[in-house]
Amino acid sequence: MKLTVKYVIEHEQELWNSIRWDNATPACTCGSQNLYKLSDGRFKCKCCKSVFSDTSNTIMKNSNLKKWQWLYAIFTLSTTRSISVREMSRHIGVSVSTAHKMLRKVRYYMSLDKIEMTQVAIIDEAHLGAWANMTLRKKFQYMRDNNFIGKNDKTYTKSQIFAASSDKKEHIVCLINEQNQCIIKHIRGQVNHKVMKTLIKQHNIKHIISDESKLYLNIPNTTVEQCNHSKGVWLTPNGNTTNPCENRFSWVKRIYNSYHTHTAADNLQLYLNQIAFKINHTGQPTEQVFLKLGRLCCTEYVSHTDITNYLRENELSNPREEIDPAILEMLNWGLVSKIEHKHKVYRK
Repeated sequence: MKLTVKYVIEHEQELWNSIRWDNATPACTCGSQNLYKLSDGRFKCKCCKSVFSDTSNTIMKNSNLKKWQWLYAIFTLSTTRSISVREMSRHIGVSVSTAHKMLRKVRYYMSLDKIEMTQVAIIDEAHLGAWANMTLRKKFQYMRDNNFIGKNDKTYTKSQIFAASSDKKEHIVCLINEQNQCIIKHIRGQVNHKVMKTLIKQHNIKHIISDESKLYLNIPNTTVEQCNHSKGVWLTPNGNTTNPCENRFSWVKRIYNSYHTHTAADNLQLYLNQIAFKINHTGQPTEQVFLKLGRLCCTEYVSHTDITNYLRENELSNPREEIDPAILEMLNWGLVSKIEHKHKVYRK
């Protein structure tokens, strides 16, 4: 089978069955395969009496769109670098708002492709932002609007431009394990020692390979192996390098600057999910990558409402530490400030 756009559209039900049920007999959530089919195409379990369809608890749940439209979005994001919202809306015949929600959901499911960090990892940080692409006039306007310089100033100092450019940038961190698989995280605010310490502890990393940055020093139960780039040293004493991280950053910047230059900070992690997914599956057959992403999309979608209800019901005192791992994925999705604001309203 050679997977093409035409094949996806013409064989939508066959492809969805291979993704949803792996070409096996449909099964209920209770595990029983003792089902009978209703007249509207849904299934009813003879054991627990629950009624469900082949789209229940998947990305297509409560959606009025056709299967081929969802499969087209999954196929496009799994096989191409990226696609704009307007282009997607033209291709499948939906509104721009609908296409935006579809792509947002598929990119969220890409984050469920679990990459296990090994105890030895390469770590580096970088930044994204539109400062380098801004004209001089726009730079002046941005600095005046955000009080980096006065309203009538016609020049700025080196420290002022550094502060303004840092404010305009979004910081990202790349972690690569021994299998050469990467995780790319968006860090809201400045990258400091406390943030890196939390990230390294979360992934249980014991040995770090990095550049000369002081962010990775003095972390408990962790050893550091560094190469000093400022002195032209590109290898550590043991012969390791941070070049794999630089390679990932070049991927990110090339795709980001091509498609997502004006991305809101809340959505940036979604695009990083997509880029990391593409990098980790480079060289694999198109059909294998498509089925992988399709099966990830068969897990239940967690909405913003589900998270706020979860926080309200459990009355968590510290959501970042006590949150359920499934909900934690959504916190990393860029909704931290919104969720914490809602949580303060519900908390006693």
